[in-house]
Amino acid sequence: MKSCSPISHLVVGIGAGIGAALTFECVKRHYRQLEHIAENPEAGEITLRGSEVINRPTTDVYAFWRQFENLSDVMPALQRVEEYDDGLTYWKLWLPMGRSIEWISEVVDDVENKKLSWQSIDGSDIDTWGSVNFFSIQNGAACRVVLNLKFTPRRSSAGARAARALSTLEETILNQYLKSLKRHLEGGPGGGAIAEATSATPGL
Repeated sequence: MKSCSPISHLVVGIGAGIGAALTFECVKRHYRQLEHIAENPEAGEITLRGSEVINRPTTDVYAFWRQFENLSDVMPALQRVEEYDDGLTYWKLWLPMGRSIEWISEVVDDVENKKLSWQSIDGSDIDTWGSVNFFSIQNGAACRVVLNLKFTPRRSSAGARAARALSTLEETILNQYLKSLKRHLEGGPGGGAIAEATSATPGL
């Protein structure tokens, strides 16, 4: 077996050095971004949008979503969703690197079978707003769900931690969860029985 020439070793060494330098620069740039978000929470605003066609009537999809606790069944990152008697909802969202964020929201717009909107209340780690629209299609046989979410960390140490965690959120993740919702409501692999969810009276 022939040994590598000194020139080959030099080339490999230079290549490894360049790779390490590029990796180091990427890491430094990422941390600079996180530091900027921590110092300026508004710069860490995250806006996400997703949509999915579900082959269920709009009434079924709306009824399932209106019971917010159902969402933890189809969105694994939602560690806990609890609806209170006073119309408020507690949310705990798991994020990578062992982080989680919590907030309490209230419904601000509710048009049966058409639209739901909610926003966080004072005292939460983040300001968050969400809206989901339900569009009846295919002569009522299916529903197009359009989901919009916005997260804005507050100016606090908790808000800075939330900003760092939220920087990992992507629309691809949101769309994966909507596909999970589709499987669940259509009774596909990993789905659950929809009958129980839609027969219950929706409401907080």
